[in-house]
Amino acid sequence: MPDIRIYCSLGILPVSVRSFIVRTELNYTTTKRICWLVILSMLGQMCAFGSSMAPVGLLVNGVNQPLAIERESVCFTWMSKDTRRGAAQAAYQILVASTRERLSAGTGALWDSGKVISDKSASVEYSGKVLPPATRCWWKVRVWDQDGKSSRYSAPAYFDIGLGRDDWTAHYIWDGTTNLNNFAYFQKRFSVDRKPALAKVFVSAHNDYVLYLNGRVLGRGPARSDPYHYGQ
Repeated sequence: MPDIRIYCSLGILPVSVRSFIVRTELNYTTTKRICWLVILSMLGQMCAFGSSMAPVGLLVNGVNQPLAIERESVCFTWMSKDTRRGAAQAAYQILVASTRERLSAGTGALWDSGKVISDKSASVEYSGKVLPPATRCWWKVRVWDQDGKSSRYSAPAYFDIGLGRDDWTAHYIWDGTTNLNNFAYFQKRFSVDRKPALAKVFVSAHNDYVLYLNGRVLGRGPARSDPYHYGQ
């Protein structure tokens, strides 16, 4: 396999990096050539995004991708991953969209906060359009560091809006012959014409519940920790 000769002239790099590789003539084997091209690719990404402060650990109302939260109180939290000494967030921008595709296209149809000068990264309140009930929303965030350099956008995350007090159409059910201190089983049979892309079940029960689908446990309601109130 013949050697390959690579010339590079990257004037946009910092002096410490430029002095290392500008106008460098190298003879590399195929294996080393691949490593060299990978290094060039990484340097190109560093030039495109000046800050390495990438947001991670996205939370909504303190939960990772929560389900059925109240639309009146939506708060965003994230962390900035940066190993540089003294690095600090100086601004942020949040995008919220109704679909992941719209969010990937850079469209914050539900909310585009714009560049907000703030170091706040916890409990940032949503200030966009009214969020419809029983819908999934997608969001991402990017930040600027103390030098005014922006990071990449975070990986997209979602949160589901639940039903409000005026959105419920269901009625509570109970077997009047069952003792309140015992378990009661309720069953609903139904069929669907097509394979659903996404299905949601909203359950509200006093104390605790277990939800089954075709004999398989789908979820458990959180048992309260107050044994005196619930007599447990």
